[in-house]
Amino acid sequence: MKVLVPVTRSCGHRPILERKLAEMGIEHEVKYVEDHPGLQERFGVTTSPNLIVDDTLIFAGWPEAAELKASLESLEARARTERREEGPRKA
Repeated sequence: MKVLVPVTRSCGHRPILERKLAEMGIEHEVKYVEDHPGLQERFGVTTSPNLIVDDTLIFAGWPEAAELKASLESLEARARTERREEGPRKA
């Protein structure tokens, strides 16, 4: 699962979203739309933050609390399933 968080540099919600993803063990990558204009063109994002999972825009802008919770819980479940399927990591 590839989780991408496109944001603007001035987005005040980015740290909150990143913290929640980290707490849930969801690996993600942050990209600033100012540095990656193709994200705006490809996904039509004009607000911040955004959440893209496996090339699908999950939400644009800061969602309502229930939507954010549902999205993150779904991602957390997917991440747990993927980790289980990968098996134990070798050192």
